[in-house]
Amino acid sequence: MKITWVNHASYIWEYENVKLITDPWLEGRAFNESWALLAETKLDYSDFRDITHIWFSHEHPDHFSPPSINKIPRQYRREITVMFQKTIDNKVIEFCKRSGFKSIIEIDDFHEVSIGINIRIRIGKVKNDTDSWLHIKTPDFSILNLNDCVFDDKSLVDLHNEIGHVDLLLTQFSFANWVGNRNDISLMKAHAQRKLVEIKKQISCFKPKYTIPFASFVWFCHEDNFHFNAHANRIGLVYDYIGKLGTLPLIFYPGDVWSYGQSHKSLPRINEYLKDYHDLSKRELTKFKSKSIEELAQIGNIFREKAFMKNNKRKLLSYQTLIIHVTDLNDVLSLSYKYGLKKVNINPGQSDISFHSQNLYYCLKYDWGFDTILIAGTFQKPLDGNFQNFMEYQWVATLNNQGKRMKSLFGRLIDRLKLSILGKI
Repeated sequence: MKITWVNHASYIWEYENVKLITDPWLEGRAFNESWALLAETKLDYSDFRDITHIWFSHEHPDHFSPPSINKIPRQYRREITVMFQKTIDNKVIEFCKRSGFKSIIEIDDFHEVSIGINIRIRIGKVKNDTDSWLHIKTPDFSILNLNDCVFDDKSLVDLHNEIGHVDLLLTQFSFANWVGNRNDISLMKAHAQRKLVEIKKQISCFKPKYTIPFASFVWFCHEDNFHFNAHANRIGLVYDYIGKLGTLPLIFYPGDVWSYGQSHKSLPRINEYLKDYHDLSKRELTKFKSKSIEELAQIGNIFREKAFMKNNKRKLLSYQTLIIHVTDLNDVLSLSYKYGLKKVNINPGQSDISFHSQNLYYCLKYDWGFDTILIAGTFQKPLDGNFQNFMEYQWVATLNNQGKRMKSLFGRLIDRLKLSILGKI
């Protein structure tokens, strides 16, 4: 078994005649131009000529990157099988079909699939989430890629009971979303520490021989989220922490190749990442161009009409008004399903959220926009506002993005009755 490190959450896994790449985000910025890769990718698109399989863990653009996929030469795509979780909306599947891949395998939770003579894989999602993990089983070893999945104690034990012993564990090592306003240093540190506690629980549960911390080799590259970089977990600290947990940590830099069981010198790779962290202040930050009130009002009307088409209108009309401080325009706007987008005379400190007009435009234009802003972290929470109002609108957009809809009270009662009959509640 051989691993070639690509970047962030992407690596190439080779065994027998299978050459599988995970989550190939190779270049460019993600999450509304607000995340960027910490190190430069060494893999070239011509290297896809030998790839047999691609696994995408979930739809987020640091894992499923259409710009990277589109640059894979078409003749190579025709020889690659894509594996992805079964979803309601089928957006990823349909994109891959249009992209001309050899075949697409949609996989149900915990359903075992053979991709080689001695290779069995399973994937699964955490409850109420779209992130998925990958388990690879061969006669020689067991690999578990937990990716961005966040487990409670019970679900972690349940997974262990299902898949058993793990020889190699891969897991995210730092926070990956908004973790505080600019001055909330203690909150940012708490979120970073929480990721270490999660890693400790995972290692304690699965007791892997090797652990690879990954899926956090990014930097926050926008002028409104750059402050997170100072408090994200550094890979050197993570290496030392994991090394005390009874497992051997492995740190790889883009281009590294490692065969299972071989020794690996992680410290030189850590030093490479430290140089990258040190150089962040020299890199160019994303700065948005402003959207006018007229542009925002127009997209706001489209947002309302689209929401009414996809959801129960009566339910939407009952939603609280969302108050938004638009920082670059120095205006306060209200958003509601009943009245659309309006200017209001309210103190900015009483707004529910504070961010740039481009962020608001992005939220209104795309079903995934609200989720993107939460992960990008390019906003502030005013002290006297109610951020839960933003989350209510985010919930509707997230349902729609997953191919679901906000139902009426009667519809929700019917759903609960069905689950009760099936014994699921």
